[in-house]
Amino acid sequence: KGSKNHQKPAPKLTPDLTLLQGMIRGIVARIAPMTVNHIVLDGHFGNYPATYAIRETGLHIISKMRHDAALYLPYAGPKPRRGPTPRYGQKLDCQRLPPQTLCHSVVEGDYRIDTYQMQVFHRSFSDALNVVVVVKTHLKTEKRGHVVLFSTDLELTVDQIVDYYALRFQIEF
Repeated sequence: KGSKNHQKPAPKLTPDLTLLQGMIRGIVARIAPMTVNHIVLDGHFGNYPATYAIRETGLHIISKMRHDAALYLPYAGPKPRRGPTPRYGQKLDCQRLPPQTLCHSVVEGDYRIDTYQMQVFHRSFSDALNVVVVVKTHLKTEKRGHVVLFSTDLELTVDQIVDYYALRFQIEF
């Protein structure tokens, strides 16, 4: 219980995250003439401590979240008679995404790929996240799968987030 209107405390960084933070600072210092704003990381780093460590270096993160991440839409109801306006609205259901957030829908062979973008909250993160949900549906069997990508940069477009993450995956191979 207790007060919920205070700053989220800094997480305790693991030795791996501290090492990563130092490596990022070293790389950014070496390429100082070039401006780097984003870092794209594997889904292993799609959590609050890793995001906090990256934001401390001055960069925005683009990564993947778990498919079952508890994401919440911003509160859209009326202001309560007492107390502050709630921050969290409905929990995001990746099986029934809001239709107004659909950005692209493409049919490739037997699959339809729908791409959604929205700003949402996660209870572990202190700020809003720019989230892209890519839903792939097999047209004959209606089986669905989805991937949840996110960024701390709220200005990125859906195409930028998907392209940057796809490039990371290609480099890995």
